[in-house]
Amino acid sequence: MKRISLIFLLLLSISVVNAQYLKKDTTFVKPSYKFSFTPHYLIYNGIRLDFEKEFKEKNWYVISPTFYLGRNSDFDESKITDDNYYKNLYGAGLGFYYKHILGNSLIVNAYFSAGARFNYFYIDYYNYQWITTVEDGNEIINYELQEINEQIFRLDGNLTLGLETEFYQRLYMDTYFGLALRYSYPYISKDGITSEKFDDFMWRYGYTGAAIVLGVKFGINNKKY
Repeated sequence: MKRISLIFLLLLSISVVNAQYLKKDTTFVKPSYKFSFTPHYLIYNGIRLDFEKEFKEKNWYVISPTFYLGRNSDFDESKITDDNYYKNLYGAGLGFYYKHILGNSLIVNAYFSAGARFNYFYIDYYNYQWITTVEDGNEIINYELQEINEQIFRLDGNLTLGLETEFYQRLYMDTYFGLALRYSYPYISKDGITSEKFDDFMWRYGYTGAAIVLGVKFGINNKKY
């Protein structure tokens, strides 16, 4: 956690330093829409894209789709008990946010944002389970390795503060930090039971509770020169 915080502070410092060396030109026309990519989602086999549109001066709405795709092609029985081990991962999400710009600069501005995101994950993994079979009228219970198909539905509510810095004409960097409340409902459709897998950390797929939100986005806007 300390390492992540240091990385965030470093990115924030870089954005401020860049802004200090950029000249303000009153002939600039402020942008009315933005498009950005959030690279750290790749760590969790995801891609996040944000589209932002100004609907009133300093007020923006943000639509943010996410997609997840991961696969471990080699079966490793030694990792079965690892809560983060899976065979296949498929998922998608969609977020809606309100964003308010706090400054009037053409180069760097702070903002706050609030909104919600819905995520859906479908995960295949292996685990040992008690299996009941009937042979010659007798019930036999065995502890066997099974492939499990699990669905996770997660709702996130986010509140963040951020800093946008233009570093080359229409290209900009957005560093943000905030808090989220997450509620996940894991469901194994075959048995109709819930699971506690993938919930061991605040950024895991099935986590429920308060979480820290931080990261960096890189994007492009339609500012006119």
